[in-house]
Amino acid sequence: MGVYRKGKVWWISYRVNGRRVQKGIGTKKATGQGILEKIRVEIRAGRYVDIEKPPLPFRELADKFL
Repeated sequence: MGVYRKGKVWWISYRVNGRRVQKGIGTKKATGQGILEKIRVEIRAGRYVDIEKPPLPFRELADKFL
């Protein structure tokens, strides 16, 4: 878990439920550090909710299409 820079954009990286999550934050390192600390507190307290849903498995996608 941490804050790192790619080009001009700062990114945060953390793990939740065994899954690695990386998100672009912006051009200021302090913003990334603040957001990462907030996420860490939520994970420890069991209140973290990831808004992004994982992609559908192919079988479910095919069923919906048909």
